[in-house]
Amino acid sequence: MEPCTCILYISCVSTWLTVRSIVTIDCRKVEDAFTDNMYERSELDSLLFIDPAAYADLVLNEAPGRHLNAVTQYKTDESMMLDEAPITG
Repeated sequence: MEPCTCILYISCVSTWLTVRSIVTIDCRKVEDAFTDNMYERSELDSLLFIDPAAYADLVLNEAPGRHLNAVTQYKTDESMMLDEAPITG
């Protein structure tokens, strides 16, 4: 489904599906449902502000989780420490 026109508000985006059908997406609820950390929230926020039509299409096709898995890589402090080479002195 290709949204034809989008209107971006403070925390939601509206898109017309047909001449008589409009859908409003609450972006905060999408973030709460699909994100686990600030990096994933930031990715969705960036997409929302750069390309609201792509954001709406992503949400309407129920694919935010797949998108986030494809574009974000989050490491905890513990896993970052394990990746570092040991310091020898």
